[in-house]
Amino acid sequence: MPSPSEESAEAASAAAQECMALFFASRQSQRSLDPVMEFLPEAVIDRLLERKRAKQEEAARDASGGGMAGQLELGQQQGQQQQRRRQGQGQDGLTELSFEELVSLAQPTDLALDAYSARGVFNAPPRQATVLSSLKLGPDRFLQRYEVVSRSGEEMVLTVDMQLEESLQPKYRGLQVVKRWFLRGITGEPAYPGEAPLKPEPCWGPDAVVQAQLEALQVGDVAGVFRFASPQNQQATGPVERFGAMLQGDVYRPLLNHEAADVLRTVQMQPDLTVLIVGVRSNIPTSEPGVMQRVVYSWAVRLQGPDAGPEFHNCWMTESVHPISQSLFK
Repeated sequence: MPSPSEESAEAASAAAQECMALFFASRQSQRSLDPVMEFLPEAVIDRLLERKRAKQEEAARDASGGGMAGQLELGQQQGQQQQRRRQGQGQDGLTELSFEELVSLAQPTDLALDAYSARGVFNAPPRQATVLSSLKLGPDRFLQRYEVVSRSGEEMVLTVDMQLEESLQPKYRGLQVVKRWFLRGITGEPAYPGEAPLKPEPCWGPDAVVQAQLEALQVGDVAGVFRFASPQNQQATGPVERFGAMLQGDVYRPLLNHEAADVLRTVQMQPDLTVLIVGVRSNIPTSEPGVMQRVVYSWAVRLQGPDAGPEFHNCWMTESVHPISQSLFK
């Protein structure tokens, strides 16, 4: 039986700290994040490898049109994979799966990730991470919250979720079953929830930028909306008087003085590009009595580089807003 210390909150906290240390180490030595996979259960790694193989097989079939050549190529790939497994290469092939592939293949049941964790630790190692609090939810679940400053300067709070599970480890002349703390997920939230920025600054993330623009749109503050448009966006839509006239058009009129707005989804498309899907209930009546027009918009928010100038470098600013469709949410 494992000793109590292996299941303790102290052991869980140490495992979470070791995970965070790997992100810092990758920044200092330019190493990959593959060592983080050692904190995932074998069952999760196996599922992701199967998912990767299925995608490779599907790609091979598509490339060959499903003909004899494709079947031969697929058979060769499967034979090579079986040979590698017989030779004992990794944990059913840890060497066959990179951390970047893991992130792209993982589903929430495998590893819970979000746009905050991508910006905070995955896409670029953080500047700093300080433990805020720890909580043991039960005998096999542990949460540790960190105050994180991303590489660009964005401030956020990340929660590292750890799960206690059994694992096989080498022992003299065999294997032994031990309990280890594994990584269940990393998710985030704003450092200043409910607060909206007054101007672009590196400490504010994409969610805060969209919140500030939505609040300005709700009260008809055109200058406040324009303030968070990227320099490239401002050049294309400005000056502010022209920008205001654009908002009065059919495409963007539902945003002005809207009744309510909700972020429906956030996707980190690239390290410097976040897309937020926003549902808006306008103040424009429909033909149905008492029902207002509803529109879904796509908000593209980009991290500004040195070309944006010293005032906006490392600030998240809106690059574009496009309507997706109407009446897609309730």
